[in-house]
Amino acid sequence: MNNEPKKIALCEIKDSVDANLTGAAAIIDCVRVISEKSGELVCRADSLSLALHHALKMIDKSKADVASIEA
Repeated sequence: MNNEPKKIALCEIKDSVDANLTGAAAIIDCVRVISEKSGELVCRADSLSLALHHALKMIDKSKADVASIEA
């Protein structure tokens, strides 16, 4: 029974990491598509920069979650 809270915490961290990395990958993929279609689509560079910044924050959150397991 002592391991039960730890198992739940690890599952929550895994879910958080999965969600953040999946979200970051989706953002990066969208930016890639927009960049490839730049002649066909109008998108401000600062919007793309903001999207990539958000993706990096999601990746950093995942790295922090993983580091909390190792601590």
